[in-house]
Amino acid sequence: MRDYPGMKPHLGALIFLHINKTAGTSLRKTLADNYPADERAFIYPGAVGFWSPEQFDRLTAREKARCRLIMGHIRFGLHESMPVPCRYITVLRDPVDRVLSTYYHHKTNPGTQLHDAINLGGWTVSDYLDRGFPEIDNWMVRFVSGTGKRQWSLTREDLERALVNLRTCFDYVLLQNRFVEGVAMMADYYGWCSSECYSLNASRGRKPKDEHEEGVLRRIRGLNGYDQALYEYVLCHYEQLNHRV
Repeated sequence: MRDYPGMKPHLGALIFLHINKTAGTSLRKTLADNYPADERAFIYPGAVGFWSPEQFDRLTAREKARCRLIMGHIRFGLHESMPVPCRYITVLRDPVDRVLSTYYHHKTNPGTQLHDAINLGGWTVSDYLDRGFPEIDNWMVRFVSGTGKRQWSLTREDLERALVNLRTCFDYVLLQNRFVEGVAMMADYYGWCSSECYSLNASRGRKPKDEHEEGVLRRIRGLNGYDQALYEYVLCHYEQLNHRV
């Protein structure tokens, strides 16, 4: 019988905000290694084999209380519907890298919604940016603030809300480029039996950032000013945000 220590019982449920293209799929596998299947919930809207937010909402309070690990492409705020105390974790990434990785993910994975449009339509990165998808516009702040897709243009207030959430509701805010270190910290704190790291869902065929035209990189930065501010805040306060006794 395999032992799954998972979270310390008094900590309640752990919610992993899986922000697209931030190494979240890799962390999802590590998390799944540490929680039994009947105590975890995977919520991925529109994805085959996973729960939708609506399905999770229909669970009874007793059923939700059994979920010691909840993860998925879900925005901040899920804890409000939980009958047990919750804490959050997430992974952030350099915003320009994240947008470029998202484009190449669509381009090289037939299962994505934009795969055919990008390949049959010959979309360049610039063409992709022209379409104005929410995922290219401060996507990390949308998740962490709880705004999600509900509005197109974010404000400074959304950024401030995201920063408050990080400081008050998150146990760990990892960085994609310090992933292994972050997983080791969490494994020690939560008492996990495994801290093995995986490399999953990496975008294939991607050109390095410095090989893209400066005009394209400038456009991405312009679209992600709040994400850049969020990312830089975590860079500056990484030890403080991730120090747990």
